[in-house]
Amino acid sequence: MIVCFISIFIAGYHMGCRSKQKGYLEGIKIGLTIIGIFNILILLFDKVSIKSLLYDFILLLTAILGSMIGINRKKNYQ
Repeated sequence: MIVCFISIFIAGYHMGCRSKQKGYLEGIKIGLTIIGIFNILILLFDKVSIKSLLYDFILLLTAILGSMIGINRKKNYQ
């Protein structure tokens, strides 16, 4: 679970560094994409529960945070 959060954060960070828009919008894009993939897998193999929805919300926040930090560090990235 920790590896998943770290990888989502790093993906958001890289998207933010390469973004020309606001960082949170790029974080929402990547977060919703990953949540969509996870929800398809959950629907195929398990039931949707409050726990999985909370997990999805935390993943979305992690992607948004990584992207916002990435856009602020954009000058140091290039």
